[in-house]
Amino acid sequence: MVIRIAEFLIQINQMDDHPIKADEGYLPFVVKAEGMVPDMVVNAFGQLPAQLPNQKPIYSAQMTEGELWNIAKWDEGYAIRVYDPEQLGTLQQFCTVDSNFREWNVYMASGGKDGSTIEPLKYPLGPLLMYYLTINHDAIMIHASAISDKGVGRLFTGVSGKGKSTSARLWFEAGAEVLNDDRLMIRKTDKGYFIFNTPMFYADEPRSAQLRSAYIIRHHTKNVVDDIQGVEAVSQLLANCIQHGYDRKMMEHHLHFVSEMVAHVSVATLGFVPNASVVETIRAHEIRRTNT
Repeated sequence: MVIRIAEFLIQINQMDDHPIKADEGYLPFVVKAEGMVPDMVVNAFGQLPAQLPNQKPIYSAQMTEGELWNIAKWDEGYAIRVYDPEQLGTLQQFCTVDSNFREWNVYMASGGKDGSTIEPLKYPLGPLLMYYLTINHDAIMIHASAISDKGVGRLFTGVSGKGKSTSARLWFEAGAEVLNDDRLMIRKTDKGYFIFNTPMFYADEPRSAQLRSAYIIRHHTKNVVDDIQGVEAVSQLLANCIQHGYDRKMMEHHLHFVSEMVAHVSVATLGFVPNASVVETIRAHEIRRTNT
């Protein structure tokens, strides 16, 4: 199975007699890619190892209810434990990966209706693989919604509750195409910066647009747009990027990417009233900005 996300190719290999499957959200991203070199290889095994290494984690993703996953140094690469988000404490997958995060061995207990299939991209490992895919390329992942308005790509980012899904809905009602309302990938290309949707828990076709403007959003009593640049723009965008703070090289990758991006993509803070008026406010602001 080969999955294309943001023009990256992830090749998933069945390594034993347990057939692999993908959640319905990944199915529209499955492609035929004979002869093409994958950006990441995932070797899937239908059973957990009898013994697991006992290295101390160097990073742990903690939820209020407990640990979601952790990563430890192992051999010449890393070992990652992934837990069932519905039963934290229950090991869902165990992974080993090389130091460049390019080739993964994913072990998990078989399941499914017939008790034999395995789902190597089962949440949260799927998004985790996407994150590690970006660190080797000019790309980042960010918590945001994004739309394409007659070819103009706009991104709306903020912490939970600030209006990402509301922004997507308002632009959809105004006739724009919604790329995604939660998790996006941004890539630098020779034609500029592009935003891509990523597989979610529901089925949706791959979508993309050239990124022209990014907005750091919040609910407000009126529509207020203020352009920001430099360090302020970088810091506010980085605050909503998906990143793990245990590796200096990875953090520098994100800092470098966003620092370059804000020199080519307009960034602004946006306080908005959750109705159709904000759409025209943004369009008018961008026209004024272009003309000055």
